[in-house]
Amino acid sequence: PDIDLYAVKVLNVAGQGTWSAVISAYQWAVANGMQITSNSYGGSTGSVAVETALNAAVDAGVLMIFSAGNSGPADNTVRFPAKYAKAIAVSATDQTDAIAFFSSRGPEVAVAAPGVSIESTVLNGLYGLKSGTSMACPHVAGACALALSKGFTTAQVRERLTTMLPDKGVPGRDPLYGWGLLDAYQLVFGGDSTLPVFRSPVTLDAKASFDPDGIIVDWTYKLSDGRTLTGAVQTVSL
Repeated sequence: PDIDLYAVKVLNVAGQGTWSAVISAYQWAVANGMQITSNSYGGSTGSVAVETALNAAVDAGVLMIFSAGNSGPADNTVRFPAKYAKAIAVSATDQTDAIAFFSSRGPEVAVAAPGVSIESTVLNGLYGLKSGTSMACPHVAGACALALSKGFTTAQVRERLTTMLPDKGVPGRDPLYGWGLLDAYQLVFGGDSTLPVFRSPVTLDAKASFDPDGIIVDWTYKLSDGRTLTGAVQTVSL
């Protein structure tokens, strides 16, 4: 809540750009007090100047979050600048929480997040399903913003990414999931023993749904705990 969101353009209409433009964006972010950047671009080779600018931004207190890349299942395929040590590289998972087949992977991966069939904006004010680590990266940026809103510093959020997420894959940091699978609740509230396990009841309301081919007869909710609820409006505790 109450964030300021900025788009800093470094690529042209064809999705191409220069490392010098990227460096300028990092410097702009520091000069204008940004706390988080979400970066969805990369290359197979990097630049000492880019790494230097990235490190300077991190040292100034900016969380630099990057899509790891979509170079597939081979080892050590994380792209630059995500590959740099101070970058937070994000791999992509599917609806079963398995690593997405297209996701880059390697020892630089810090965290995994949903990246398959994610609803996102498309041209002309519409929405569409998109897949890629570019869909996973902003999940992490958003969760980090929630953690900052609770009062954590950027350094503390960075530390919590390594300690509070549900571990996946082999124990500890691994090339697929990094330190774990993104869990916004755990990132923000993990370790706080004063919070209840269950949240307040929520209302599910499907009255606005429609069937373009006919009339809806009934609605059914199937909950993860095995319950089945019938009717357009239901109040449940999750």
